[in-house]
Amino acid sequence: MIRARHAAIVLLCAASIALGACSGGNAQKKDSGPYNKALQARRDGRLGEAEKLAGPLAKDGDLKAQLLLAEVLLLRGQHRRARALLEPVFAKNSEHEQTAALLAKACDGAGDRDRAIAMYARRLRLVPTDKDAAIRVSELLLSKGEAVHAYRFARAALKSHPRDGAILVLVSRAQLARGMLKPSLDSVNAALELDMKHADAWLQLAKVYEVMGEPRKAIESFRRCLGVDAQHAEALFGLGSALVQSREYAQAVGVLERAVKVRPDDPRVLNSYAAALSRAGHHDRAVVAMTRAVEMAPKHPLLMRNLLEVLLDAGMSVQADGLARAAVSVSRSKGVRALDQSALEGAVRRTVVAAAMTRQLCARKADARAVQVAIRSRLELLGLAVTDDEMTRLAAATVPQARAGIKRCRRPKKQQSPPSPKGATP
Repeated sequence: MIRARHAAIVLLCAASIALGACSGGNAQKKDSGPYNKALQARRDGRLGEAEKLAGPLAKDGDLKAQLLLAEVLLLRGQHRRARALLEPVFAKNSEHEQTAALLAKACDGAGDRDRAIAMYARRLRLVPTDKDAAIRVSELLLSKGEAVHAYRFARAALKSHPRDGAILVLVSRAQLARGMLKPSLDSVNAALELDMKHADAWLQLAKVYEVMGEPRKAIESFRRCLGVDAQHAEALFGLGSALVQSREYAQAVGVLERAVKVRPDDPRVLNSYAAALSRAGHHDRAVVAMTRAVEMAPKHPLLMRNLLEVLLDAGMSVQADGLARAAVSVSRSKGVRALDQSALEGAVRRTVVAAAMTRQLCARKADARAVQVAIRSRLELLGLAVTDDEMTRLAAATVPQARAGIKRCRRPKKQQSPPSPKGATP
């Protein structure tokens, strides 16, 4: 009887284990310790709570807690704190795979490109099949112009993932950066053979065709990319820029308007949008777009130069002249290439000449000598020189801008131009 009762209890307990109802001596209790609570909080998205729970454990040197805390900090966007936590951990555990992966991401997010490259490389030495690490280290190397090393990592990843479209696109990018046009074309076509809806593959194909000097094929490939992802920012930007180069300005304006909506804070996009607007004859809108671009990157010589140019084309040479001192300051900033400096200062000279001519003509005067004196005086104040022959050439070249300025100064008050860009001085 006792034996029968014991057997019944055992069977009942065994059946109830699956339902969690048996609390016998061999049943596993749920671990409710601080680490597991922190882990569960992270899984549930309660990152603040997870950090509070994991913090004391991490300070005590518990490796699992340190890595969990680092992961939580990364999820919260606190890459510098995660890096500070992980560096000493990595020094003690340099062969630990997860530590290397987390430290690579922390350095990457903190903007330390060189350290991130080193850590991604360490991660790949420990885990050669880590596709994400291979892609990211190659991207970082390409951003530094180190195409040879990027190609080496991409090729190694392709051996582990021979039929992976993302890796094939990466290989194509590295090949293109090295000037290997035919292999680059072959690699990206191989990616598209695997998946015709691979948006980034169509984008890469467009870039290959651009370098190969086939703009129509590039435009078609950008459109195919957008057929897969209508909001693909790089494809919108690329297509708009290609249409500008092909002088299809009306279409370019429409495409770049979409690009600006997707990336409203990207000065590159605004720059291309302003160029399309200006060439399509929408000068006031071009000034607004280009002004926004310069406000986002006020020390960028190309953007400053283009702002002066769209102001001149809009007949706002006087407003452009108000930016001349700031433009010269940008041209002489540390790190500006000699070619960019020359181009920007050339735009300043055109601006000064066009503004002097516009002022004279808007005042209904025709004193060439007074214009020459005003130009030379203004350029001297800016630290720029110009010969008589150069002044003559500049005056001839800026006649269209001066005429646009005359039209603007004779407009009725209700049709006056938009506000001058910030920083402009009379």
